[in-house]
Amino acid sequence: MSQLTYTLYALFYLGFSIHAYLVWRRTGWLSTLLVWLVAMALIYDNGVIALGNLLGEGEMLRVLTVGRFCLHFTVTPLLIWTSLEQARRTGYAWAGALIARWGTTLMIAFLVVIGFASEVHDIDLELTTVDGVLRYMLPEAIFTAIVPVVGAVVALAIGGMVWRARGWPWMFLGTLVIFVSEGALRGSENVVLLVVQNGAEILYMLAYLQTEVFLHGLEGGS
Repeated sequence: MSQLTYTLYALFYLGFSIHAYLVWRRTGWLSTLLVWLVAMALIYDNGVIALGNLLGEGEMLRVLTVGRFCLHFTVTPLLIWTSLEQARRTGYAWAGALIARWGTTLMIAFLVVIGFASEVHDIDLELTTVDGVLRYMLPEAIFTAIVPVVGAVVALAIGGMVWRARGWPWMFLGTLVIFVSEGALRGSENVVLLVVQNGAEILYMLAYLQTEVFLHGLEGGS
C-alpha cells in the first residue's frame, strides 16, 4: 500500500509544483519561488521512497536516499524566509527591518550547517522495510525532526499574525496540523499514521502557497 501511496504523493507534488510555478510567474516573489523549490524536493523525496522496492538494496538506493536527506536539510529551512516575507507583506514593519532579515538568514544558515554536520557528515543509513516498502533511514535522526519543527513554530506564529491582521486563518491552521503531526506521529511506522502525517504535510504546503496567492491579491495582483 505504501508504495502506491508514495507514488500518489509524488504525483500530487508534481501537480502542486506546476501550480506553484505558475503562481510564482504571477507574483515574481522569491518567497513563492521557495515554496516551488520545496515542492520540487518533495517530488524527489516521495519518488525515491516509491522506487525503493524496484531499486532494491544497494548503492543506487543508498545514494538517492543521501540526496533525500541533503535536500531536506538544504531546502526545508528556506520556508522560514517565506514566512518572514508573509509577515512583511501583511504589514508588520519589523519583518522588513535589516536585523530581522539578517537574523532569519543566519537562522536558516545555522539549520543547514548543523543538519549537515550532525546527520549527513559520515552518514550511517539503516536499511529497513516499512509497510512493505524498502528504504534507507537514519537510525537516530534527532535533527531531522528539529528542522521542520523550527520552521513550523515560525510559520505558526506568523500565520497567527496574518490571521489577526488580515482575517486569513489558513496559514495558521495548516501549520497547526503539521505541528501536531510532527510532534505526535514522527517516527511511527504505522501505515495509517504515516498517511495522516503526509496528508498534514500536503495541507501545510497548500497553506503556504495559498497564503502567497492571498497576499498577492491584497497588493492588487491578479
